[in-house]
Amino acid sequence: MDIVLILSELSFSFDEYLLLNEWVPSNFKNFSIKALHLASKDGFSFSSLKANVEGKTQNLVIFTSENGKRFGFYTPLSLSFTNRTWLTDLSLTSFTFSIDKKMKFKLKEEDKTKCLCINDNHLMLGTGNDIHIYDNSNISNKNYCYTQSGFIAENVSFQTGSEEARKFMTEMESFKLKEIEWYQISI
Repeated sequence: MDIVLILSELSFSFDEYLLLNEWVPSNFKNFSIKALHLASKDGFSFSSLKANVEGKTQNLVIFTSENGKRFGFYTPLSLSFTNRTWLTDLSLTSFTFSIDKKMKFKLKEEDKTKCLCINDNHLMLGTGNDIHIYDNSNISNKNYCYTQSGFIAENVSFQTGSEEARKFMTEMESFKLKEIEWYQISI
């Protein structure tokens, strides 16, 4: 009962929690969660995001597109808002996901040095293509997801760069966001 109460306050459904719990690294099974930044409350600007999440580890982020699609990423990395510096995930535990399609995309071994880059203008995952979110993403419609670039799923047949890959997460090639939920997980 306590989990449901906590999750309802954080806009998670219990089913979403269970799904994400399957995907996080095994040492975080049955994780607890702390909201660091909710864009609808704290703002969509990266300056407000930076104030709330820089230096944090064990980040779980859920985006909601303008058409209601929910997708995001997990990374154990400590976030640093730097000018085009890519963070490396030697543990290969970072992943992207689609909640709606119940799919997890693992970081490719060859792309571990281009896992995540975040600065004052945009957030990029997986060589800059898997998820690319711009500052003030609720206004900017330049945000996009090109699935199967630096993060891959084994049971997907489409090719990187295909129309299906460009629309997989949100059913749109570019979009605005309605929400950014940025959490830190712990055991």
